[in-house]
Amino acid sequence: MKTPIHTRALSAVLCLLMLLGSVSVIGLTAFAAVEDKLVSGKYLLTEESYDASAFMKFPAIITIDTDAKTFMTQDAREGKNLAAKGSGTYTFDETTGVYTVTYTADTRAVSTTFTYADNAITFTSPMAFGMAVLNVMDDDGNFLPYTAKRETLRGVYTATTHKSPMGNPATYVSTVTFAEDGSFVYNVTLDIAANPDSEMFKEGYHSEETVRGTYTALAGELTFADSGKNFDTGKVVDDQTVVMHGYISSFARMSGMEDITLKKVTFEDTLQSGKFILTEDSYDPAAYMKMPAILTIDAEAKTLNTQDAREGKDLAPKGFGTYTFDAETGVYTVTYTADTRAVSTTFTYADGAITFTSPMAFGNAVMNVTDEEGNFLPYTAKAYTEPEKPAEIGAVTATKAITLNARESKTIETAVEDNGVEYTLSYKSSNEKVATVDKDGKVTAHKRGEAKITVTATDANGNAKEAVCSVTVKYTFVQWLIVILLFGWIWY
Repeated sequence: MKTPIHTRALSAVLCLLMLLGSVSVIGLTAFAAVEDKLVSGKYLLTEESYDASAFMKFPAIITIDTDAKTFMTQDAREGKNLAAKGSGTYTFDETTGVYTVTYTADTRAVSTTFTYADNAITFTSPMAFGMAVLNVMDDDGNFLPYTAKRETLRGVYTATTHKSPMGNPATYVSTVTFAEDGSFVYNVTLDIAANPDSEMFKEGYHSEETVRGTYTALAGELTFADSGKNFDTGKVVDDQTVVMHGYISSFARMSGMEDITLKKVTFEDTLQSGKFILTEDSYDPAAYMKMPAILTIDAEAKTLNTQDAREGKDLAPKGFGTYTFDAETGVYTVTYTADTRAVSTTFTYADGAITFTSPMAFGNAVMNVTDEEGNFLPYTAKAYTEPEKPAEIGAVTATKAITLNARESKTIETAVEDNGVEYTLSYKSSNEKVATVDKDGKVTAHKRGEAKITVTATDANGNAKEAVCSVTVKYTFVQWLIVILLFGWIWY
């Protein structure tokens, strides 16, 4: 028996849809874009970079410019004066994470491939080196990768230098912060003590200069560059010491100070639990948004909580997360959720205050304050102590229940924990046909039934506390006779 044509057609369509769906799902699953994280700088191949079986182990310097997407190799062998061995451009494949270089080596058009991770370039195919090709293979003819590493510095280095410009004792404090991405921030402060005999420094002098730029570390040698200024060179003495040569600031230039030896600083986590407040005055005057905020730090749980401190916002939550501390840089990094977004920010802590060194997310907003050149301008949250609440009355107690005959009276006994605060008492009956109460708490019974007397104590700050006394009113035998036989329900 043959299957009807329309049934077979429907089955074919369903199979095609299932196939397309499978291809779509497979495609979505297989493709996850790899981020291009390559960093500009110089990468060094040494003899140790190659497999022990390599025939040629040429030392080389590879220079990467991620803005121009260029690649250049130089001969790092002694006496070769860093001769050029190849230059060209590279592309990045975000599906594989592989960089492909197309370049010229000794007039030949060649190509090679590499990957990047942890400040290192690993070649995944042979690299041409002038006329030579750095091809390292195992016994089966498989290529053996070799890795060029980029030397980096990380942390804060500082030095204090004393000079006497124009005969006046001066103190220079130099601090340089190196980052693994090849950037640095150099800060120098100059303080000259007050000198009543000096016309220029009669009241003393203070000034500060900050320079941002990039550095290159190669075989222990440092070179510096920033926006148009030449920082000359430096040297990595050991993992705790660097030397900076040349005029490293305009202050130093004026005083003739050249070489500076800086020592690495190790920071301690001194952040304490508590509340910190950002006010409008915390931000640079140029800031577009100056959101008041309260930050709560729990140093044991390592958490940060941000709340909106604007009037009428009732301290609405604006972000919550955890933080870590880096002893090399003294920087706290917060990973938190702000308005469902996963975000992060950094800050430092000193003298009881938190200073943000990168933008803080504030719900949907981002507190990003920059100067004209786009540099982030830090803002500082100072320790915050919540205003002490004024004293208020405590518990109020009153006679819990009283039973009266009609026409009888009794005063409720009341006690108030005043805590040294003045207060007033007021009384109110829930059923005045049964019982009424006067301003002194005297209850008068009127007719059979039940009522509740609410006693309210209110202090001078408007805080109120209550207690309740239950009142039950009954008739005596005589009263029952009056009510029943003498129509007392009408007049009694």
